[in-house]
Order: sequence, then C-alpha cells, then structure tokens
Amino acid sequence: MFLYTNADSLPNKLQELKQLIVHLERSPEVISLTEVKYKNKWDINSAELNIHGYTKFTNDFEENNRGIIVYVKDHISCKQTFLGNSFNEYVLLQSDINNNSKKLNIATIYRS
Repeated sequence: MFLYTNADSLPNKLQELKQLIVHLERSPEVISLTEVKYKNKWDINSAELNIHGYTKFTNDFEENNRGIIVYVKDHISCKQTFLGNSFNEYVLLQSDINNNSKKLNIATIYRS
C-alpha cells in the first residue's frame, strides 16, 4: 500500500499522520509527502519527523524548497539515488525485490 499527500507543513500534522497509520486496516509500506516545510521558516530538527517502524528519506531541507519526505517501512531495503542536476525537488529511491532479481524505483517529485 502506498500513501501520498501534500502536507502543507508536516510538523503540525505529524501526530495526525501517525494516528492514521495506526488506524488503517493495513499500514502503508511507502508514505510520500510534499510541502513538508513551512512556507516562511524552518527551524525543526529533521529527527523530530521520524516515524517508528519507517526509514525516512528526504531531499535537502537546507535548500530553499518546501521539502519532500518519503517514509519506507523498515523491512523494505531501499537506497536513495540522485540525478546529478540542479533540480532538487525530488526523492528517488530504488528497492530490490524478488531477492535482488528486480529493482523497483519510487519517485516523489514536487513542482509548484
């Protein structure tokens, strides 16, 4: 199961997201969120956005962007890859499936 939403500032909605995960019949394997940061300021430590049972992948929060987070369940092996260009409003992940015989790419891209 995959969950996506435009968070429009995650810090004030994080507890609601955690409750949603707990109360779903099946918790999502991947959660993609865009517009994680506040529009005008960012003074949150990234570790405050962790969710138990998930590995967190982000784009560069220090850059002047709204921020993307992709949470992947801990039991899923994933690595973050980078495109090597100036566009940074994305998180690209690669996961091995079927005992490393196939790769699954997961991309979250944000454009306002």
